[in-house]
Amino acid sequence: MASEQQEEGEFRSPLIVSREFVLAKGVPEHLVGIWMTQAYRLGFGVSSWYDRLAPYTFPSNFVQLTPEEIQAILREAEIVYQQKFTEGDSSEWEYTQENRDMLLNLEGRLDVAVDPFRVNGCFVKLNSRSPKDVITENERTKSFVFEATESQLKTQTQKRFDQILLDGFMIGSMKSLCVKTGKQALLLLLCSDRIRDDLSVITRLFPFGFEPPSVVIREWDENVIQSPYREFRCFVCNNSLNAISQYDHLSYYPVLIEKREEIEGDIRLFFENVLREPLKTHESYVFDVFYGQDRRCKLIELNSFGSFSGGCLFEWGSDKEILLHGPLELRLVTKPSDMDYFDLVPNFWQSALKLRFSEEFEKHYQTDARKNDGNSDNEVSSAKNEDERKCIIS
Repeated sequence: MASEQQEEGEFRSPLIVSREFVLAKGVPEHLVGIWMTQAYRLGFGVSSWYDRLAPYTFPSNFVQLTPEEIQAILREAEIVYQQKFTEGDSSEWEYTQENRDMLLNLEGRLDVAVDPFRVNGCFVKLNSRSPKDVITENERTKSFVFEATESQLKTQTQKRFDQILLDGFMIGSMKSLCVKTGKQALLLLLCSDRIRDDLSVITRLFPFGFEPPSVVIREWDENVIQSPYREFRCFVCNNSLNAISQYDHLSYYPVLIEKREEIEGDIRLFFENVLREPLKTHESYVFDVFYGQDRRCKLIELNSFGSFSGGCLFEWGSDKEILLHGPLELRLVTKPSDMDYFDLVPNFWQSALKLRFSEEFEKHYQTDARKNDGNSDNEVSSAKNEDERKCIIS
């Protein structure tokens, strides 16, 4: 952990423990770096700040895992891993005999935590990371992706077709992570490589007193899912807000450019009036915030300050001076990208979307091809060719 601090520059954090502190716990030399890293990252978990900031974030419940439950999760996850893309409906999964009693008990505790949010559903994660890597290729997820894409086609008529397809996939796949039962929550954890990797590392530290993580159950907010462009990543160093970035750092949204001053000012005030004092003990951190249509901010999560956390439109190396010292800068995507956003959609979903929206594909891509052919025939300037290649929606 100390090496990362040196790479990123000098910043204070009481969450960075010393090697001497860890060695005094009897941790072997080869596990000291792992302990320091995990302790630092988990220090930003939801449970570390929720009580102080509950009115400004999503209502949440916590389920403390035991070392025995974590071992059962890891054993079961190895079996689920081989089948998670072939099971027709993961809700039908039956726990293996070896892990059944332990996981049924955990499922019951998760069900109690889910119950207050059952109407709208909830988002499940560990106290550190979430299972957002789980996008199951089944009919349930397909229905969400197709529904979201249809909605985008009807309402986002100014967007490029390739961005509509990417947004439809992203919104629909995220909706598939909404759970309403303890079993659905547990199965997401079992299917996630991110969760399995985190738990596998942490289990090595249990013999030396490292505390098991909690499962966090958070109330689902459909506004966040439907408006991903309203999420921002913010960088705080030594209790100073130095940088704000559009979280979706690939897509161009003109409305953000129009509201630039409002966004920067409102997020700055949210930090100064709401976050700075309760989080002064963290000192340096990265926070994600949802900026609503009513100009109110809602805290999504905290992350560690450093290269563990993605920089979005900032680079931890080349933008080190800004991230460490400011002055405050807001970065937005200021023009459409040259890339075809559809290339970012996984292959399985590219095929599914092409089949489901075949008429739209034929219309938009043939129109684009005709435009490019016409440009060649008429010897239109290369600049105009470039502009028209971007215009793939009517």
